[in-house]
Amino acid sequence: MAPPPSSLRGRSTTRARAKSDAMPPPSSMPVMSTTSSYSHVSSYRSLQMELLIYSPSVKVVHNIWNTNHTLPVFGDHDTVGGKVILDPSCQSGRLVLTIEGAFTYTSTEKLGENSYGRLPEKKRHVFFSASKAIQVSPSDQNPPRSALREVFVLKRRPSGSNVKSMVLEPRAYPFSFDLPRSQRSGEELPPTFCSSDPQCAPFEVIYQVSATWESSDITENPSFLEVPIVLHPDADFLSLDGLSDNSSSWLEMPLKSDRPISFRCAVTLPTSVTFSRASSIPYFVVFTTTPRSSSFAREIASDATISISVFSQVTITEPTVLPITPPQTPLSEESSLESFQPTKLLRRVRSRTSPWAPRALDDPELRDKPLPRLPTQTALSSTQVVHSSMCIGFPKRPRHQKSGKDHPSLDAHQALPDGLHKSKIPLNRDMLPSIDWAGVSVKIMQDGRTFYKRQQLYFMPGKLPNLSDYIVAGCRYGGPIALMRDNTKLIALGRSTPAMTKAQIQVYSPAGEGLLLFSWDQGKIVRFGWTNDERLAILNEEGTYRLYDLQGDYQQYSLGSEAGEMGVIDARIHENGLVALTGSLSLLEVKGWEGTRPLTLANPGLSQPPNSWAVIPPDLNISRHVEVLLSVDSTIFSVDNLESVDQRLSQGPFSHISPSPNGKSLALLTFVGTLLVVSSDFQRTLAEFKTGDVAAAQGSVRQIEWCGIDAILVTWDNMVVVVGPFGDTLEYYYSGPTFAVTEPDGVRVLGPDVCDLIQKVPSSSASIFRPGSTSASAILYDAWESFSQRSPKADENIRSIRPELAAAVDECIEAAGQEWEPYWQRRLLNAAKFGRGFLDLHNPTDFITMGQTLKVLNAVRFYEIGIPLTHLQYIYASPSHLIARLTARNLHLLALRVSTYLSLKPDAVLKHWASAKILRSRPSATGTGKDTDLGGDEEVCKLIVDKFEQLGGADVSYAEIAKRAWEVGRGGLATKLLDHEPRASDQVPLLLSMKEDRLALIKAVDSGDTDLVYHVLLHLHKRLPLGSFFRLIEDGGDQLAPASKLLQVYAREQNKEMLRDFFYSDDRRVESAVLSLDEASTIVDPASKITAIRAAQKFFSEDRDRGFESKMMDESVRLFTLQQQLDKEADGKCTFFGLSINETIRALVINGMSKRADKLKSDFKVVDKRFWYVKLQALISISDFEGLDTFSKSKRSPIGYEPFVRLLVEAGHPKEAISYVIRCDSPKRADLYVECGEWRMAGKECKERGDKAKLEYCTEVSGSIGSYAKNVRTH
Repeated sequence: MAPPPSSLRGRSTTRARAKSDAMPPPSSMPVMSTTSSYSHVSSYRSLQMELLIYSPSVKVVHNIWNTNHTLPVFGDHDTVGGKVILDPSCQSGRLVLTIEGAFTYTSTEKLGENSYGRLPEKKRHVFFSASKAIQVSPSDQNPPRSALREVFVLKRRPSGSNVKSMVLEPRAYPFSFDLPRSQRSGEELPPTFCSSDPQCAPFEVIYQVSATWESSDITENPSFLEVPIVLHPDADFLSLDGLSDNSSSWLEMPLKSDRPISFRCAVTLPTSVTFSRASSIPYFVVFTTTPRSSSFAREIASDATISISVFSQVTITEPTVLPITPPQTPLSEESSLESFQPTKLLRRVRSRTSPWAPRALDDPELRDKPLPRLPTQTALSSTQVVHSSMCIGFPKRPRHQKSGKDHPSLDAHQALPDGLHKSKIPLNRDMLPSIDWAGVSVKIMQDGRTFYKRQQLYFMPGKLPNLSDYIVAGCRYGGPIALMRDNTKLIALGRSTPAMTKAQIQVYSPAGEGLLLFSWDQGKIVRFGWTNDERLAILNEEGTYRLYDLQGDYQQYSLGSEAGEMGVIDARIHENGLVALTGSLSLLEVKGWEGTRPLTLANPGLSQPPNSWAVIPPDLNISRHVEVLLSVDSTIFSVDNLESVDQRLSQGPFSHISPSPNGKSLALLTFVGTLLVVSSDFQRTLAEFKTGDVAAAQGSVRQIEWCGIDAILVTWDNMVVVVGPFGDTLEYYYSGPTFAVTEPDGVRVLGPDVCDLIQKVPSSSASIFRPGSTSASAILYDAWESFSQRSPKADENIRSIRPELAAAVDECIEAAGQEWEPYWQRRLLNAAKFGRGFLDLHNPTDFITMGQTLKVLNAVRFYEIGIPLTHLQYIYASPSHLIARLTARNLHLLALRVSTYLSLKPDAVLKHWASAKILRSRPSATGTGKDTDLGGDEEVCKLIVDKFEQLGGADVSYAEIAKRAWEVGRGGLATKLLDHEPRASDQVPLLLSMKEDRLALIKAVDSGDTDLVYHVLLHLHKRLPLGSFFRLIEDGGDQLAPASKLLQVYAREQNKEMLRDFFYSDDRRVESAVLSLDEASTIVDPASKITAIRAAQKFFSEDRDRGFESKMMDESVRLFTLQQQLDKEADGKCTFFGLSINETIRALVINGMSKRADKLKSDFKVVDKRFWYVKLQALISISDFEGLDTFSKSKRSPIGYEPFVRLLVEAGHPKEAISYVIRCDSPKRADLYVECGEWRMAGKECKERGDKAKLEYCTEVSGSIGSYAKNVRTH
């Protein structure tokens, strides 16, 4: 339950003001003692010394400076102890410590015969005293200081007057006094009290501890320090006599009247006079009319006023038969308790007496006595009202109840009273100062600003076995715990423990509810732990590890051959991987939980296993690599993937190594019980604490865990101790062995019957509920309480914090998230809502979000769910992580409601639900589902699809669900689910995994995604035999035609061999021939090119319709063969291979091999016109005009002689071209002469033919040309 905020205001301890000097009120200094088992220490100072008193509890009081401070509170069985710290200036002398209890009262006596009245005089009667003296000499050595105090505390000197105090250390002297117990029956030490009755003379019982410093130097004045303490016999109960009777019995007390009335009234109370401070006193009031009258009874029942008041009364009497307490015991160096004679102890009684008033002392003899005695049979009484309530009427009439089905008789019914009023009196916690209440303990660290609390999360008696007999692993963020019986310990077998005699692992929720039980038969378990997603990782000695979810399903991986051969002797498992120590003393790291290959870390050079070791996970390490810490001899080795470094420590060996939650600090425990806190780089020693100083600790330390980042939890069998940064301690006791789990904001402790959370009180809660807090948020909370009580003080409080109201609202919202009980959550949120009403502009997002978050957290904290998440853990882990944890427990309805409430997509929940539904359904033989309940593929598929459409799971991937169905052997269901998957990219990979090759290829083709088609084709080509692969594509027909074309495109570019095989298998001869030709076009080697062309010729020859192509290939082979011969004959002067027939003829002519050209013409049946054109061009290109003339005269030209003229002119040989014009046809000769530039011959030809027009044109043009030439010559 969450701590009542009002109680925090009475829970700090404060330095009190010393009597010897008027110092200002000190600041609050709550402390945990390092030398006492008590959890609080109060500090008091004078100029020369400081007195620390350790106490089990404290009481908040109001001092003269209008501030709250605290007083130490002790019980009658406690030991009053502490220590005195002397200023270094106090070199030699005597230190006297005294404890005493005294009864003080105010009396009056005459001052003389002429006095006119009485003056008050305070009398003091010491009834208990003890003292001890300590001799102090300059040779006294300073006691060792705690390293925790050295590092974290700024030392403050008790005195600044002496220069030596700047050099010498203060000296501390411990002391203790045992409170005496009663020697007579019915007597006890009276509690601390003071009278509150104004009609009574003031009196009080006080206890105090005093310290006196008497210096050997007579010139120095003595220093005196007096400290009040509070004694309560039982600080946990309110009782008149401390007795506890049977609470099941009741006592009826008739009420008496001052006047005769016609009815009787009685009140019934429990006979027990001892009640818990957090409980209430039930009571009944009944009345009966005398004589019996129904009308009168109805009138009383409707109009009677019932007033109930509870008084607190203390009465002290001193019988004369008991001896008077002697004077104060003289001081001695030995404890005075040993020689102290039994003294008179005041006795508390329950009877009320009249207030005491001193009688007049008129006798001169009595007046002159120096030591007045207490009057005999004096009774002192103090009474105050602590509760009052009033109600009207008796709402019901008593009923007679009998066991079984019997009915009471009429006489018995008439004998019952006429009216009944039932109620209860609540006992407020402020009736007696307290620091503990049910389920929560708030204690305070030394700096006055740090509170720690223990929150009881669950009460689970008998649900967990004895944890000392088991190996336990806990999961963070309120996760479950796993237990395996420790085979090294013997346990008694019986009916209650038959299952655990085998190698079994049990998983429990933090509320003690069983989640999973399974057997282990895979070899000896070396280590098990939890992953970030709440899977249990179990590693055996053979290097095999499994990951179990909360449903018992697992995945199995291996650490490799090295771990299998050498064996695994130990391991450390963190949330994102593990590190194993093999039999060869090497370290293997596994990153993640996907079965990745283990990596070998640097060799630490071990000769034997380390004394202890730990792992700093990569996410907490600055290098982002795992770091292993090995305790070897007296030092620690730091090992990562690159190197092994000796940190050169000398305090080891260490039995425990524990990294802090942020990875910046390390807690090291030596075998002698010294706790060291060092930085993770081992450059600074932050703290030191001796666990042997914990008096109540028994046995060896079980665990070293971190409570946040600034406190450490040390556990023993039945006790846990929180060690603060200054060496302060908080001790908590349990009824049996415990197990602690470090959380981001505290530490979770599981005991035999409880699950607690110990954590630092958040700053927002401390700001609101800190004793005497004047922060804006605290005032806002008080204003809301006043408003709820309709008090006008609310408006005054709001006005006082108006500038800081927005920040106060935000702090109340934040504090609400830190509370565990919905009661306090509502109160804080109501306070924030109340403050928001006075703000003009305030963003309500945080308020709304916090309300939603708290509803979710309260739901999952319920014991049947058993996830005790704090608000900070919820923020760290994210809402989606919480939903995943709920679905892992098959709490799909709750997870779906949480998702809807937080406006998150339900996809993850629906996907897990569908997978679970598939696992729970049984496949039927027919596949229709009629033979079994929800077993047919059609029925299950329809149920899943309908649910997704109903809940809006449009984005849920059916492919993932289908994959799960296929993994459990439901291939038909998987195929049907895939039909509803809209994304082909998700469909196709699963179909390939299911070996639905044809369907996968069809889906890929239908998607129109060429990359996806290529993916399927390459996957099938790799997995299937070549014939099966081609047959799959060929049998697809038109439906797979696009796939066939894409395969050809791909193969043509990347794998022509596959394309050749594909064409061959499909009997596609033409495509095969074209492929061969394509290859031949790129081949340089003559022989290979000829081979490729012959292959093409063969493919063409096998097709009846491709005879021409076959013949062409054959001639190509002949040509290439001839060209090979010509290359040999040319002997490198020129190259013929690869040329066409025309180019080959031209090359032959140019190289003077005209006869070979003529033979080539005849062999390949080159047409005369082509041959003459080729040879003509070749002769002109080499300017072989003689050969050209011979060639032209060899026979009649098949192309005529006009090409001769034109080609010669184009080549720049017009004169040589003129001789061929005469051989051309006469109509063209004039134009050809013109092209040759022979205008005279052109004119002559025109004249002979009678073409006057052309003749005139030639004459005109030639004349112009002649004038132009003459002018050019002249100039």
